[in-house]
Amino acid sequence: MRLESSKNQPRAKTKKTKTSMEFVLPLGGLILPFFVWIIEIVFPYPYIIEELGKTIFVVIAWQIPRQINQIKVTALMAFFFAFSESIFYLFRLSFNGTLQIFFLRLLLTTLLHTTTSLLILLPTLKNKKFILVSLPLAVGVHYLYNYFVPFLNLSPF
Repeated sequence: MRLESSKNQPRAKTKKTKTSMEFVLPLGGLILPFFVWIIEIVFPYPYIIEELGKTIFVVIAWQIPRQINQIKVTALMAFFFAFSESIFYLFRLSFNGTLQIFFLRLLLTTLLHTTTSLLILLPTLKNKKFILVSLPLAVGVHYLYNYFVPFLNLSPF
């Protein structure tokens, strides 16, 4: 009896750690844009830096046992990432722009970051090696978004 209880104990810790990741990863999405912003000062390619940052979170999300939870956590992380990134735009809008532009930009960036994050995650649910295809695809989608958004005249500058 004593052996069985000691065997189950590490499993409980592992499950607790994996469950806590389901809460920590989305919160990481709130913090990630601040680190990305610093890196983008030196390497001004946001579509590459942001997608690489979200890919790190997706790889960590692989540790979550159920695929449906991986999808939910990744989507929530992307939402928080977009929200946090939009806070930067809100501060920039205070100098030049409207609140309407902020909310439209929040909507568009939320769709972008959720789409690209799921674009990275979903193929890897079948095979982890698909990340070699899904990451460049997400970078390409993000590049196209950044290319076409100025034509919508949403920039606060």
